[in-house]
Amino acid sequence: MSRAIRFRHALSVRLTLVAAVSAALLSYGIQPAAAHAPADITVTAGATASAEELPDEGSPGQGEPATRVFDDSPGTGSAEEGTSSALTSKTTTQSAATATVMATTTSSPTINRSRVIERAKSWVGRGLTYNQSGTHERYRRDCSGYISMAWGLATPGLTTNTFASRGVTYTITKDELRPGDALNNDNLGSSGHIVLFEGWTSSARTHYWGYEFTGTGVHHRQIPYPYFSSSNPAAYKAVRNRYVVDDPPSVPVPVNGDLYALTPDKSAVVVWNGSSWTAVGGAAADLYAGGAGLFATNPGDGGIYKYNGTPQSWTRIGNAGAAFAVSDRHLFALTPDRSAVMQWSGSGTGWTQIGGAAATIHAGAAGLFATHPGDGSIHRYNGTPNSWTRIGNAGAAFAVNNNALYGLTPDRSAVMRWTGSGDRWEQVGGPAGSLYAGGTSMVATDPHGGDVFRFNGTPGSWTQIGGPGAHFALSGTHIYGLTPNRSAVTVWTGSGWNGIGGGAAQIAAGR
Repeated sequence: MSRAIRFRHALSVRLTLVAAVSAALLSYGIQPAAAHAPADITVTAGATASAEELPDEGSPGQGEPATRVFDDSPGTGSAEEGTSSALTSKTTTQSAATATVMATTTSSPTINRSRVIERAKSWVGRGLTYNQSGTHERYRRDCSGYISMAWGLATPGLTTNTFASRGVTYTITKDELRPGDALNNDNLGSSGHIVLFEGWTSSARTHYWGYEFTGTGVHHRQIPYPYFSSSNPAAYKAVRNRYVVDDPPSVPVPVNGDLYALTPDKSAVVVWNGSSWTAVGGAAADLYAGGAGLFATNPGDGGIYKYNGTPQSWTRIGNAGAAFAVSDRHLFALTPDRSAVMQWSGSGTGWTQIGGAAATIHAGAAGLFATHPGDGSIHRYNGTPNSWTRIGNAGAAFAVNNNALYGLTPDRSAVMRWTGSGDRWEQVGGPAGSLYAGGTSMVATDPHGGDVFRFNGTPGSWTQIGGPGAHFALSGTHIYGLTPNRSAVTVWTGSGWNGIGGGAAQIAAGR
């Protein structure tokens, strides 16, 4: 830095990370950031009833199946699902691109897995009563009528014993289950029942999230595989609707200045320009990026440099620091001895001391935060030099995005979110290994296998988007990952991971 940056006093701030009940952050085996790893089931956890509750299993009866003649193409019940000419008889996935292989047979409407889940959700919480003689949206209000609705079949729907005979479903294995498939007990009448499969609740695959219509209404809950022990679970078989297809992979929007990386030997800084990589700088030790720009440290003396936006054009703006953090508008630093928090003036090598001693600093559009070197408590910078507010106790890790500050309890048993007021925090997830935040997103890794989950914004609601990675970086629009061995850079497409580069020592997300 331009001068020795020191703190005159310690930060006075605090974080209350309540180690509340740890609703497990979910663990599941997908290989996400691996350039040649197969994708698997997306697991979504919602705030629903526990699998330990009294189950209210099965169905008190089913009405008559739809009278429509189902030839080779039952398809969907309405035009909104489209009219694809491809039927999924078997699907495979390739690397991060999640390419779907389809076997074309005859022309028929199909429905995407995500749309099946959306339709199933549409009946949850409406207070619908079970009545095999009644209908809702022209579908029977029973188990098979509900699943027929989710699959978009002809009204009023089929029955458990006619899905297969009408050519709609075929049997699959437990390992092949994907969102939109089902567990079907195809016995007649009140002995039969069917549940829509959404995803596994953990890597153990002993319970799954399912949608079903029982005598007490429509439920979205955890269910033991294949079904509750008191309800003839041996009768349930995993089945697939042959007209339910994988969601097509989306292509990342080309961006420039959204993702930066260091080559494996750290000899060059490169930027992703939307279709390829461009070298913009020489050797560097570390990268820091955000709304305020791209910064890199010199591998020799640790000096900090700012990228000027033109390849190979950099300006030295300060000396070495123990840590740096970038927000939407500013670059912050910790002095080498961690005795002071500094803020770059935005011009030349001018720095202003804004706080005292700190152990770590964390920045994003939601603000600047620092941990106390003594007790680890977390403090928020109020925008005026040396004005900080303690907002909570110590945490194992912290991450900041545009909207919020997240923390891990000291024992990593719960993911917490600061409410933005006082020292009040709310639990939003269970155990986690690491946190990464950026833009409006936040992801966490499973503490055991390292699988990565995206926080959906609602406490307890997470979606697994991939398996282990060496590092993740989030921009305003994208989630990027490094494979576990750092051999490839990948980007989350919304349904899988696309490889967009070879090996890297480090990645950093920009604006």
